[in-house]
Amino acid sequence: MGDEFSFTVHDMSLPRPSPTAPNFLRAWVLLRLRTRPSHGYELLDDLRPHGLAAAGGGPKLYRLLLALERDGLLRSTWEGGDEGPERRTYRVTRKGSAQLRRDADALSEVNRSLRIFQRDYNRLRRS
Repeated sequence: MGDEFSFTVHDMSLPRPSPTAPNFLRAWVLLRLRTRPSHGYELLDDLRPHGLAAAGGGPKLYRLLLALERDGLLRSTWEGGDEGPERRTYRVTRKGSAQLRRDADALSEVNRSLRIFQRDYNRLRRS
C-alpha cells in the first residue's frame, strides 16, 4: 500500500448553502430596518420577494427580531395604528448598523467566492 492513503466518509449529508442561513437573514433584516423602521408583518412582506419569507416564515422572523433586540442590534416600540391593534415597530441601533456593515463585508466575500466558483464550474462544463 506504500504511499496510498484512504478514508471512509461516514456521512455525505453536508449542509446545503442557503440564502436563509441566520447571518444572511440577519443582514437582510438589518438592511430593511435601517432603510425604514417597520413592524414584523411589513418586514415579512419586504423579505418575500427575495425568497426569505418562505424559510420558516413569521415564527422564524419573530424569533430573530427578539434575538436581535436582546443583543442590542434593534430596539422596538409599541405604536398604535389607525386601523387595528398596536404593533411593535423595530429600528436599528448604532450597534445594529455596525453589525450590518460587518455582515455586508462578509457577504461581499461570499459573493466573491461564489463568482469564482461559478466561473471555474462553467469552464469545467465547457471543456
